[in-house]
Amino acid sequence: MHLIFVNHFDKNLRFIMGAKGSGRYGERGGRACAEQFPRLTLVKLLASWREAITGYLLDDDTLMVNDGRQSWAVGLATTHHRWGGRRRWLVCPQCGVRCAVLYLRGAPACRRCHHLTYASQMQDVASRRLLKWARSPLV
Repeated sequence: MHLIFVNHFDKNLRFIMGAKGSGRYGERGGRACAEQFPRLTLVKLLASWREAITGYLLDDDTLMVNDGRQSWAVGLATTHHRWGGRRRWLVCPQCGVRCAVLYLRGAPACRRCHHLTYASQMQDVASRRLLKWARSPLV
Protein backbone atom coordinates (compact mmCIF):
# COMPACT_ATOMS: atom_id res chain seq x y z
CA MET A 1 0.00 0.00 0.00
CA HIS A 2 1.39 3.36 -1.01
CA LEU A 3 0.58 6.53 0.88
CA ILE A 4 -0.30 9.45 -1.31
CA PHE A 5 0.13 12.97 0.08
CA VAL A 6 -1.80 15.66 -1.67
CA ASN A 7 -0.42 19.17 -1.37
CA HIS A 8 -2.62 22.12 -2.21
CA PHE A 9 -0.70 24.59 -4.39
CA ASP A 10 -1.88 27.66 -6.22
CA LYS A 11 -0.79 28.42 -9.81
CA ASN A 12 2.58 29.86 -8.62
CA LEU A 13 3.38 26.63 -6.75
CA ARG A 14 2.88 28.13 -3.29
CA PHE A 15 0.97 26.48 -0.48
CA ILE A 16 -2.56 27.78 -0.17
CA MET A 17 -3.00 26.83 3.49
CA GLY A 18 -0.99 25.16 6.19
CA ALA A 19 2.41 26.50 5.25
CA LYS A 20 4.86 27.70 7.86
CA GLY A 21 3.72 31.00 9.37
CA SER A 22 0.16 30.78 8.07
CA GLY A 23 -1.39 30.06 11.45
CA ARG A 24 -2.49 32.27 14.31
CA TYR A 25 0.62 31.88 16.45
CA GLY A 26 4.04 33.40 16.05
CA GLU A 27 4.63 36.93 14.90
CA ARG A 28 0.93 37.67 14.41
CA GLY A 29 1.50 39.77 11.35
CA GLY A 30 4.29 41.79 12.92
CA ARG A 31 1.98 43.61 15.34
CA ALA A 32 3.58 45.22 18.36
CA CYS A 33 2.79 44.13 21.91
CA ALA A 34 0.87 46.40 24.25
CA GLU A 35 3.38 45.66 27.01
CA GLN A 36 6.10 47.53 25.05
CA PHE A 37 4.47 50.95 25.43
CA PRO A 38 3.58 53.13 28.45
CA ARG A 39 0.06 52.52 29.79
CA LEU A 40 -2.00 55.58 30.61
CA THR A 41 -4.71 54.95 33.18
CA LEU A 42 -6.73 57.63 34.92
CA VAL A 43 -5.52 56.68 38.40
CA LYS A 44 -1.86 56.61 37.37
CA LEU A 45 -2.07 59.89 35.48
CA LEU A 46 -3.65 61.83 38.32
CA ALA A 47 -1.34 60.37 40.99
CA SER A 48 1.88 60.43 38.97
CA TRP A 49 3.68 63.56 40.12
CA ARG A 50 6.93 61.56 40.29
CA GLU A 51 6.51 59.88 36.89
CA ALA A 52 7.75 61.03 33.49
CA ILE A 53 4.20 61.10 32.09
CA THR A 54 1.80 63.26 34.06
CA GLY A 55 -1.79 64.33 33.76
CA TYR A 56 -3.96 67.05 35.24
CA LEU A 57 -7.61 67.96 34.89
CA LEU A 58 -8.42 70.99 32.77
CA ASP A 59 -12.12 70.78 33.50
CA ASP A 60 -14.65 68.07 34.31
CA ASP A 61 -14.46 66.55 30.80
CA THR A 62 -10.81 66.99 29.79
CA LEU A 63 -7.51 65.62 31.05
CA MET A 64 -4.21 67.08 29.85
CA VAL A 65 -1.50 64.43 29.37
CA ASN A 66 2.14 65.58 29.32
CA ASP A 67 5.24 63.46 28.66
CA GLY A 68 7.79 66.27 29.08
CA ARG A 69 8.02 67.05 25.36
CA GLN A 70 4.43 67.18 24.19
CA SER A 71 0.94 67.60 25.64
CA TRP A 72 -2.37 66.08 24.55
CA ALA A 73 -5.93 66.74 25.60
CA VAL A 74 -7.79 63.51 26.37
CA GLY A 75 -11.53 63.45 26.95
CA LEU A 76 -13.17 61.94 30.01
CA ALA A 77 -16.50 60.13 30.18
CA THR A 78 -18.57 59.17 33.21
CA THR A 79 -20.86 56.19 33.70
CA HIS A 80 -23.12 55.78 36.69
CA HIS A 81 -23.22 52.50 38.57
CA ARG A 82 -26.49 50.74 39.08
CA TRP A 83 -26.30 50.93 42.88
CA GLY A 84 -24.84 54.41 43.12
CA GLY A 85 -21.45 55.89 42.46
CA ARG A 86 -19.78 56.59 39.17
CA ARG A 87 -16.80 55.54 37.12
CA ARG A 88 -14.56 57.78 35.03
CA TRP A 89 -13.24 56.58 31.68
CA LEU A 90 -10.63 57.89 29.28
CA VAL A 91 -11.92 58.59 25.78
CA CYS A 92 -9.66 57.56 22.91
CA PRO A 93 -8.73 60.70 20.94
CA GLN A 94 -8.72 58.79 17.62
CA CYS A 95 -11.90 56.68 17.71
CA GLY A 96 -13.89 58.21 20.61
CA VAL A 97 -14.43 54.91 22.46
CA ARG A 98 -14.46 54.79 26.28
CA CYS A 99 -11.52 52.79 27.62
CA ALA A 100 -9.73 52.28 30.90
CA VAL A 101 -6.24 52.24 29.35
CA LEU A 102 -4.65 54.34 26.63
CA TYR A 103 -1.21 53.55 25.22
CA LEU A 104 1.39 56.16 24.39
CA ARG A 105 2.88 55.25 21.02
CA GLY A 106 3.63 58.66 19.60
CA ALA A 107 0.22 60.00 20.64
CA PRO A 108 -2.18 58.50 23.19
CA ALA A 109 -4.78 56.13 21.75
CA CYS A 110 -6.50 52.86 22.61
CA ARG A 111 -5.05 49.43 21.88
CA ARG A 112 -7.21 48.94 18.80
CA CYS A 113 -6.24 52.27 17.22
CA HIS A 114 -2.54 51.49 17.72
CA HIS A 115 -3.08 47.91 16.42
CA LEU A 116 -1.48 46.37 19.51
CA THR A 117 -1.83 42.81 20.75
CA TYR A 118 -1.09 41.32 24.14
CA ALA A 119 2.00 39.10 24.46
CA SER A 120 -0.19 36.21 25.59
CA GLN A 121 -2.06 36.30 22.27
CA MET A 122 1.13 35.39 20.44
CA GLN A 123 1.86 32.29 22.52
CA ASP A 124 0.88 28.82 21.45
CA VAL A 125 -1.83 26.88 23.25
CA ALA A 126 0.56 24.82 25.39
CA SER A 127 2.40 27.90 26.70
CA ARG A 128 -0.86 29.66 27.58
CA ARG A 129 -2.13 26.61 29.44
CA LEU A 130 1.14 26.32 31.35
CA LEU A 131 0.97 29.99 32.41
CA LYS A 132 -2.69 29.61 33.38
CA TRP A 133 -1.82 26.58 35.48
CA ALA A 134 1.09 28.43 37.15
CA ARG A 135 -1.22 31.35 38.10
CA SER A 136 -3.94 29.15 39.56
CA PRO A 137 -4.26 29.36 43.36
CA LEU A 138 -4.32 25.58 43.79
CA VAL A 139 -0.66 25.17 42.80
